[in-house]
Amino acid sequence: MLDLAGAAGAISLAVALAVAHAVEDLVPDVRVQLKWPNDCYLDDRKLAGILCEQAPDGRMVAGIGLNVAPRWQDDPAAAALLRAAVPPIALADVCAQPPALTTLLIALHRYLIEACGLLRAGGWPVLLAQVRPRDWLAGRSVTVEALGDTVRGQAAGLADDGRLLVRGVSGALRAVASAHTIAAGP
Repeated sequence: MLDLAGAAGAISLAVALAVAHAVEDLVPDVRVQLKWPNDCYLDDRKLAGILCEQAPDGRMVAGIGLNVAPRWQDDPAAAALLRAAVPPIALADVCAQPPALTTLLIALHRYLIEACGLLRAGGWPVLLAQVRPRDWLAGRSVTVEALGDTVRGQAAGLADDGRLLVRGVSGALRAVASAHTIAAGP
């Protein structure tokens, strides 16, 4: 059985990959990228966010916020997002008719079950091989903040365990397991 305590990052990336596959199945002309550790990007804009937490009974719970056809203008807090330097994107922005929610949930369910099965069977390397080419941060200048520590440098991909690799200004490579803030530049 997968050690959930040490696998939250891998699970978050696996869930994001499931979102990417489901979206691409239903909107074939798009390519979804993954921003470590828990976001999906489309055309350099945030399409979805993933939140994974371990429940008190040990099970992992994943929440997915996917922008399908939001009515940003109806919510003042959400409307403010559209005025951001890089506003979020929705499926409705890239296709005339976004997939029906039921259809999207069925596709997402399929890929989540597949990802969970692979993780339980020790197939993280199979998933990681699909995640790495979608790494939105790779090659970008980043500032990562976690637990009072700030790491600056260039995102250099993902380690075998799913941690973010950052090459600092000195050239040293550092693996980051979690973060609460990630700022990325070109």
